[in-house]
Amino acid sequence: MKKISVIMPAYNVQPYIGRCLKSLEAQCFKDFEVIVVNDGSTDGTEEIILNYMSDSSLDIKYIYQKNAGQGYARNEAMAMAQGEYIAFIDSDDYVDSDYLQELLLCAERNASDMVSCGYRLIDEAGRVLSECDVSPFARESGYGRPGIFVVWGRLFRRSFLTENQIIFAEGKIYEDVPFVIYAKFKANQVRSISYIGYNYCRQKNSTMAKSRVESSRFPMKEFDSALSRLLEEEIKNVRELEFDVLSFFAGFLFLYCGKAKKKEVYYLCEFALRELKHYFPKYYKNPYVGIFKSKELPFINRLCIKIFVVTSRLPFFQSLVYLVTRVTQG
Repeated sequence: MKKISVIMPAYNVQPYIGRCLKSLEAQCFKDFEVIVVNDGSTDGTEEIILNYMSDSSLDIKYIYQKNAGQGYARNEAMAMAQGEYIAFIDSDDYVDSDYLQELLLCAERNASDMVSCGYRLIDEAGRVLSECDVSPFARESGYGRPGIFVVWGRLFRRSFLTENQIIFAEGKIYEDVPFVIYAKFKANQVRSISYIGYNYCRQKNSTMAKSRVESSRFPMKEFDSALSRLLEEEIKNVRELEFDVLSFFAGFLFLYCGKAKKKEVYYLCEFALRELKHYFPKYYKNPYVGIFKSKELPFINRLCIKIFVVTSRLPFFQSLVYLVTRVTQG
């Protein structure tokens, strides 16, 4: 049995997947398998994968499926995984040579169910646009920086995921969000490390960059289920969970709905308010909200959260959010 299973969905990533696989081949830690799920690619993605399977030292398991989305692809790979730990990587990104080693060392040192590290945002030419350190004030911390809802840049204990039936929403976008929220606050031991080893590539022509946010494709049912399960299980750190949820809604609505239609923005605002009022009726008193608090977050994020909390109780909240989305779109 391998120590780590690296799960990689792939859809029409011919220009990038070779770079991603090469970065895995260069890992100084070698005891891992790579499960690549070709999600119905129509370009040369499959040829590159098959070439790596025959020519490289990587232990690659290959799945081909008709196009069904990242959530379904990841779930299929998780069912096949044999590693003690699972790491997710997007096929248009790449990782530093000590990436798996750093995550694993922290996981084993702390008996962690989940370990997170920082990332670089890069453009298609490989230029670094920004960096995100998830534990900026200490070599290691617990939950680390709030408001990050992606599965890459993390290592999960596989038995923790399977025992708690943590899977991805299928046929949706932002399928990472309910997965990460539930795993993060359900885990017995969560660690974040002040190490940046994941390289997230921002593509101008990616599906997410071009797509318009639609409420029908947002994992509302799974998001609600994650919160319901956590609170029914009487988790600790409810205020931290509440702040993470606020961080998500503020960032998502203000910064990522720029292409959404007005009715979609309004509906998503209604969903956010409904979830907050139901699960966190005193969310507006969260102790972590404030532009001079939670300084591990950039100022713009703290400002968005503060504005969200203040205006969410006003009658013109939805109109304000829609106005902001028109500004961020431009």
